[in-house]
Amino acid sequence: MRLIARLFTALILGLWLTTGLGAQALSDADLLRWDGLAGRADTALNDPDATEEELNAFRTQITEFRADFDAARGANSARIDTLREQLAALNATSAGEGVEESPEFIAKRKELNDDLSLALAPVQRAEAEFVRAEALVTAIDQKLRDRQTEALLEVVPSPLNPIHWNPALADLRAALLGLWNENSAARAATGNSALRSALPVTIVLTLLGLVLIFRGRQWSRRIVTRLQRFGARGFGIWRFIVSLLRIALPFAGLMLIALAAVSTQMFGPKGNEILISIAILGGILRGVRWGSERVFSRDDDEALILFATQTRARLRFYVAAITLLTALNSLVYMVLEAGGAADVSKAVFAFPFTVISALALYRIGVILRSYRDPEPNEEGSEIRASTLGRVVRWLGTGAVLTAVVSPLLLAAGYFQATGALFGPYVMTLALLGMVMALQRF
Repeated sequence: MRLIARLFTALILGLWLTTGLGAQALSDADLLRWDGLAGRADTALNDPDATEEELNAFRTQITEFRADFDAARGANSARIDTLREQLAALNATSAGEGVEESPEFIAKRKELNDDLSLALAPVQRAEAEFVRAEALVTAIDQKLRDRQTEALLEVVPSPLNPIHWNPALADLRAALLGLWNENSAARAATGNSALRSALPVTIVLTLLGLVLIFRGRQWSRRIVTRLQRFGARGFGIWRFIVSLLRIALPFAGLMLIALAAVSTQMFGPKGNEILISIAILGGILRGVRWGSERVFSRDDDEALILFATQTRARLRFYVAAITLLTALNSLVYMVLEAGGAADVSKAVFAFPFTVISALALYRIGVILRSYRDPEPNEEGSEIRASTLGRVVRWLGTGAVLTAVVSPLLLAAGYFQATGALFGPYVMTLALLGMVMALQRF
């Protein structure tokens, strides 16, 4: 019991010390650093060439200082309250008007006022700097929003104009060649020695990755089958965990293969980033497929949104098509971005992917709009079904509108606006499907 009491006392003391330190005023060195940071942030705000990365970096640092100033506003609070109470009590005992106060009384009042001014000085400085930091953060946010608005409204030449097709192909070839040559100097300097030294690791990672990709799903299926023999309802949580293995194991395999390619040192930083992104896109493909197979399950009892069997099969196909096309579009975009290609070249390659994906999204929207609530089979189910039905039909309407508007925007040259509309809406549908699938367990 004594040991527990000592530990509890130490914990309370540590928390008290931490709270007290957090409310201390900032040092002169901190204030000097803050003045320099605030000045540089002001300069960046007035610089039209300042990048979003720079502004976001300033915002992060200013936010940290703002939190420190906010905590410093409470410094000396107990001392300040005590001094104010002493002054109030002293004034309460003051002689009336026309009566001369004693020198001791005046000296005591002056001492208390001086102490109060000294205690308030860091608090007032913290308050002023907090307001300054808040104003800088607001100004940075406004500048970023203005730039985002300008980017959304920016118009590039229409990707339907054939005059831009050959330059777009040239940009893609140049970007691919640039990725290959990004690490050419290092390859030429080391020859094949770097590849030979990394060969054992590369082989091991590749073999492990291939095993997880081609055998992971089968292993997961075997585990699910064995669990189902004992009754699926009793093993719901285990079925959920094992079903996630169907995503995790192939995704881990893709990551291992990507790391094997990185270990060869054949590519530079941009190429390695794209290799890792390919593995991540593969994991996203698996995750979306997992969600669609549960929302539009082949089994009527397992389907979360009940349509006819053939209709659910079409929905799964459309979801897979959109996911694959979006992944390919993202991959091409990353390659062009790494090569510094113009936005019109990105729009040229994005247009066919967007049109085909929009057709699939339109079909999904039409099907969702046709959803009708199932007949209630128990008391209280009618309200829940009706709510689900309204949400599904609203999502279907949004899918139709997005599918119609997005290709038109892109054809008109609103490349950034198309990306801000089509991708986020598809991601919203995917996330809602994942949430529904997770709630089932």
